[in-house]
Order: sequence, then C-alpha cells, then structure tokens
Amino acid sequence: MLNFYDVGAAFSQTFNVSESGYLGTFTETDNCNPGAGTIATVAPGSAGGPNATFTVTPQGAGSCTITITDSNSHSAAVSIGVSLSQGVIN
Repeated sequence: MLNFYDVGAAFSQTFNVSESGYLGTFTETDNCNPGAGTIATVAPGSAGGPNATFTVTPQGAGSCTITITDSNSHSAAVSIGVSLSQGVIN
C-alpha cells in the first residue's frame, strides 16, 4: 500500500514490478480517476519486463487500486490512499 498525505508531484512515490525471466510488457490499469475527481495518476501506462518502475502522483483525497498485469494474465494490485488534513498547530 502507498499512503500519501499531500498532493502534487513533490509527493510522488514509486513502486517496482519484477518477474524473473519475463521479457514481455507490464500494463497498468486503475480506478484512480472516478467520476468525483482524480485520486492519483500513474506513469508509465506500460513498461517492459523483467523489471519496471511505476510512479504514482497523488491528485486528491480518496482511495483506489492500481493493477499491473503481464501478457500471461498474471496480475498484482497496489492499494493507494490519499488523505489530506488541514489545520493549524499552535
């Protein structure tokens, strides 16, 4: 799980995907852009194996799931949580 506490490129995080011996393409899908607004963006949309790095940039409060799938229909999911709090500390 990746947790974010603010939005924007300065708060981006990465995660790595690896599959030993795999030379195909990893494809990213997600539900991070619901009708109410974008929670996070992910780049790139696809990358070659056996190792790939994806960058998640928080955009708004909420939770979503990113799924990485290989060409053999194997997949792995990463949960994303973006929470924003405002206030003053005295």
